[in-house]
Amino acid sequence: MTHQLRPEDPGFTDRAPFRQTYTRELHASADVIFEQLAAQPENWPHWFAPANDVHFEGSPPTAWAPFATSACTA
Repeated sequence: MTHQLRPEDPGFTDRAPFRQTYTRELHASADVIFEQLAAQPENWPHWFAPANDVHFEGSPPTAWAPFATSACTA
């Protein structure tokens, strides 16, 4: 099933009508985790099963510009 997503600003997380939060302890530094998320979006389906294809539409995020437009097909 594919869902059409709309662009939102970072403040959306504070006003979203529904939010799910999951917590997990990871034995890696924040830098290593960010690198895996930002540099290798094609690997997201390995740990987030609903995603079939993930890629950035434009430049990927960096520590100095942490927001990027991504596409995720679920």
